[in-house]
Amino acid sequence: DFFVKITQPYLKALLDLHSRFNSTYTHFDQLDNSECNWEELYGNLMKEFKSAIMALSDRAYNDFGIEYYEPEIGEEFNRKLHQQLQGDSVETTNPELNTKIAQVVCGGFINIDTEKVVRYARVKVYKYTEATPTTES
Repeated sequence: DFFVKITQPYLKALLDLHSRFNSTYTHFDQLDNSECNWEELYGNLMKEFKSAIMALSDRAYNDFGIEYYEPEIGEEFNRKLHQQLQGDSVETTNPELNTKIAQVVCGGFINIDTEKVVRYARVKVYKYTEATPTTES
């Protein structure tokens, strides 16, 4: 009974997400391919996915006190908030970019009450390397 009480909100959130994705898939699957404006269809599909992601973020915030955060490109890498993907540094010859975020792979989540990171934002970080002079023959 205790296990059910603890997992029920998570299960409900996952089932809501499943329903949303399933109804979106069903809607787009039933379209006549020969009459589709693919550019418009793609735009509508992306809007629906963004809406589902926002609904999930709202649900995490309202039901669980967890907030989504996404670092900015060019922001200084912070081990307390970010996880650098191993072997995925981005080389740069600009020393000012060293240890700054080059790409956000996915945002993170933080507990708003405790301010503890639930999941670190995953990022790629710039790594400075000196430019090698080119020699002309």
